[in-house]
Amino acid sequence: MRESRSFCHDRRAQTVIPSGQTQIGRMLRWPLKAMPKAAVIPIMSGPARGVRWVVGASIHGCWLGTYEKTKQKRFAAAVSRNDVVYDLGAQAGFYSLLASRLVGPQGAVYAFEPLPRNVGFLQEHIKLNGVTNINVFKLAIGGTDGTAQFEDGPNPLQGSLSERGAREVRIARLDTLFSEGQLRAPSVLKNRHRGWWIASVYWSDEIARDPQAVGFPGDRCPVGLRVL
Repeated sequence: MRESRSFCHDRRAQTVIPSGQTQIGRMLRWPLKAMPKAAVIPIMSGPARGVRWVVGASIHGCWLGTYEKTKQKRFAAAVSRNDVVYDLGAQAGFYSLLASRLVGPQGAVYAFEPLPRNVGFLQEHIKLNGVTNINVFKLAIGGTDGTAQFEDGPNPLQGSLSERGAREVRIARLDTLFSEGQLRAPSVLKNRHRGWWIASVYWSDEIARDPQAVGFPGDRCPVGLRVL
């Protein structure tokens, strides 16, 4: 059986902080290591500035606001008031929290995340920020309904659905969740998988309401999705 490809977690997670393998990177990271992992502080910069965040929930770039700076800006520009956002691979909730702020109380955010550790922080962040428009699904989106193996990565932003994985997680199709009445029709899809085959495998025309997909440059875009 061919190994599944990941769309839940980004193998290329980066911040503007230089690599820890360099001398300047180690120097810059030294004070960051002194930050208590349980500390709750406002995100310091970017579109999510002011959102309350647990330091140890993810890499330091999240609470610094430097994580994926360009993609943050693209995402913020794509999401409007009252939108419905699907966050596939929500991790600890960085983009879900940003989307929650952008869509407002009449909008909705659906956060899909299979790892219990990340789900715990995601739910804590929702509580810390008094958010009421994020709906959490403790699963990964896949081509079938059931379970799959998940291989953990070196940090909470990295990992993949893989036959080599020691962890079993729940997976579900978007079509199934929609047909069960658990989802509103989306206007924005945030997906970490490179390439838009996800649309034809996990998506059906009946739930597509001209969604905007925030993707990477060069992605193939099927009918119904607009790459920004």
